Amino acid sequence: QNIVFDETNTQQQPTSPDETSTSLLTTEESPHFFSPEEKNIKLSQNQNSNSAHNNSDSKSVGKNETESAAGTSPQSSPIVKDSVCDQSYDVIHKFLLHLDNQEYINQYTDGEKSEVYFIELIQKLGDNPPVVSRETDDLFTILKNTAHFFRIIGKDNILALKGILANEKDQFEVVLSHFYKMTQNENCLSEKLQLNLSKDTLYDYAGFFQNTMGGRLYLFRRDSVSRLTVSYYSILLIEQANRQGRNIHGLDIRPAVELLIPEIENSGSQLRLKDTYLERLYELEDRMN
Repeated sequence: QNIVFDETNTQQQPTSPDETSTSLLTTEESPHFFSPEEKNIKLSQNQNSNSAHNNSDSKSVGKNETESAAGTSPQSSPIVKDSVCDQSYDVIHKFLLHLDNQEYINQYTDGEKSEVYFIELIQKLGDNPPVVSRETDDLFTILKNTAHFFRIIGKDNILALKGILANEKDQFEVVLSHFYKMTQNENCLSEKLQLNLSKDTLYDYAGFFQNTMGGRLYLFRRDSVSRLTVSYYSILLIEQANRQGRNIHGLDIRPAVELLIPEIENSGSQLRLKDTYLERLYELEDRMN
């Protein structure tokens, strides 16, 4: 079952009966139907109406200026309908509804809605990030990272995630791309999915996959589509953290970009968004050189 993205309906709505009758009345009105006294009354009413309208506009402008001065930012505002956040959530929500009808998932969820089930898993992982730096200082840390997902969410939940990777390859890239878009606005995740993931937590997992033995082992055990896609978004998250001064582990994405570009070029034929990945990676490569 393919995910269908519903475009926003931008067609002009038909005029309501009340609007039609008002329009006709205005068109049919002619000055010679009114006496001089009636004209004066009508002129006075129009002036009062215009004055009230101007006062309303002034209050609106004043309110906007006050909010701007207070430092109200787009991220702290409520999610706007049909925004990128709204559209991305719609794609993910439909995918999770699709999972509700899949037998390979139902054996793990015990009848719980997929949206609730997977949000709980993601939140649990977010609350328990892996070790990113100094992993090789001791063997215990390496072993912890190698078994990170097993320790945090357990065997059955890992099998559920593997089932999705195996059965939903045609949807995986699209869903992950929209989840990435949602992560760019923390309010989007919290309002739409009731999920609290900070940018630092996402950065830690990106560093885990790119910079640790445990993380790389997880990726190398996956199929090429999953591995290349997760590597791509890990690079974007680290690059973003570096631009924003949050690269506390001092991660360098240059080697990762130089390795990923030829790999996608030569073995990424199954990637649905191959051109998008390469375009962004070429841009990063040029910026770093």
